Amino acid sequence: MYVLQLAGRQDGQIVEMDAVTAKAAIAQETARVPTDEEIQEAGFLAKNRDVEVPPREVLIGYRVEPSLEGPGWDLFDAGGVKLNKDEPFHNKQEAMDAAENFGRRARGLPERADVWSNQGGQGDGQGGGEPQPYDKMNVEQLRAEADRRGLDSSKATKKADWIALLKHDDEVKAAIAAGNYDALTVDELKASADARKVDISGKSAKADLVAALKAADGPVVSG
Repeated sequence: MYVLQLAGRQDGQIVEMDAVTAKAAIAQETARVPTDEEIQEAGFLAKNRDVEVPPREVLIGYRVEPSLEGPGWDLFDAGGVKLNKDEPFHNKQEAMDAAENFGRRARGLPERADVWSNQGGQGDGQGGGEPQPYDKMNVEQLRAEADRRGLDSSKATKKADWIALLKHDDEVKAAIAAGNYDALTVDELKASADARKVDISGKSAKADLVAALKAADGPVVSG
């Protein structure tokens, strides 16, 4: 079923939870039942608001328990070490998301912004043909594609945000492919240098970063 998060990393977002987790979050006042308009604005179908999803299991090697330090949930690894050192997670769903990310980091995989049970097929190599236009994709598919690319989607709250995030990533990749480094921000230049193992130690100015990346490309042969 759909709920509107009222706290935590997904504050203000419509998320899908199994009924038990959703009712617990609502009782703890970390989530509430959204209106049909809120569900539709987020890109979901209001008629699916109460569709049952399978209860989610905690990632193997981790356990989630009610916090002894106040309202919320704590996350522990297999050795009993509490992983949320500062404060409890607002609800069980958030703690399970954290367990997923701890597990992905341990395996050298990029973190996922959040975990969804029904992800679209974009980018999974199935079906072939041209990629589906972003405006024809639903929120789950857009979110899955952003996760596949390892994009930071923590600020995306509605369909338009996900589309803008993916389009900007396309623009960054096109600029890099064309060697148009001047079109990138300093953070994007640093990320590109890191991905390509280009040494930028001691460089922080945009012009220096652009020069380092262009040097790594080698001489341009014309004619």
